[in-house]
Amino acid sequence: MMHDDPRPRRTTPSPLEEAARHLDAGELSEAQTLLQEQIARVPWAVTARVLLARVAERQGRHEDSLRIWREALALCPSSPVVREGLRDAVFRRYYGDETLDLSTYEDLDNLIQELENAKIVPDPNMSGMVAHPDAEEDLDVVSETLARIYENQNYLDEAAEVYEKLARQHPERKEEFEAKAAALRAGDATPSDDES
Repeated sequence: MMHDDPRPRRTTPSPLEEAARHLDAGELSEAQTLLQEQIARVPWAVTARVLLARVAERQGRHEDSLRIWREALALCPSSPVVREGLRDAVFRRYYGDETLDLSTYEDLDNLIQELENAKIVPDPNMSGMVAHPDAEEDLDVVSETLARIYENQNYLDEAAEVYEKLARQHPERKEEFEAKAAALRAGDATPSDDES
C-alpha cells in the first residue's frame, strides 16, 4: 500500500541544480552567477562553494578555485569531496592542468608517510666526490634540515655535529643549537622533539 506524500512536489530546479546544469553544459558564467547568489543568501552553503570552485577551475582561475576550496574546507573539514577538491586545486595551481596526473597521488597520506620514513643510505663509492666551491654557502639553508634528517634516522652523533656547526654559523641561536647537540650526545633527545 502506497502513501501519498503530503508535501508539494517542486517543479522548478533548485538554484544548485540549475547551476550544476549550467556547469555541465559549459555555461560557466551563468553557473558562477547562480552560485555566487546562493552563497550570498546562504553563506554556509558548502555545495555551492564546491560547484563554484569547479567553475573557477574550468575557467582557469586557479587562485580563486584554491581560495573557494579552502572556504569549503573550513565549513566542512570532514568532507572527502572537499578534501580531494582542495588537493586537486593545489596540484593544478602549482603544476598546471597539463601535468596533473592524480592517479599517482591517490593516497597522499601514504606517500607522505613513506617519504617521512625514507632512509638516506650513503653510497660508499662516493668518497672521491669533491664539493662544489659554492656548496659551503648552501649549508646555511639546509643544515638544520639535515640535522633533523639525521636525528629522525637515529644518527644522533651526526645530528649533534650538524647542530654544533649551526651554533658556530648562527651566534644568535648558539644556545639553542648547542642545547640540541648536547641533548643528542647525552641520548636525551628523541627525533622531532620540538617540531610541530
